[in-house]
Amino acid sequence: MVQWGELVGQADEPLERYGIDSIIVTRLTDELEKSFGPLSKTIFFEHASMREVAEYFYETFPEKIGEIMSEGAGP
Repeated sequence: MVQWGELVGQADEPLERYGIDSIIVTRLTDELEKSFGPLSKTIFFEHASMREVAEYFYETFPEKIGEIMSEGAGP
């Protein structure tokens, strides 16, 4: 199992390295749309690394990211 620290250290690795294909991209996009609303179907092709994807969401949906982070913080 991949640990969080490993993922953070690999944030700039190309998404291709993880074997992400069009089926996985479709599933990821569908799941993200549940929280963020309609998204570009090519988002994971437009942004080549997890860092780029994260930056896109942070810049495009700052309020929603704040809500999600607050929910995860607990009481």
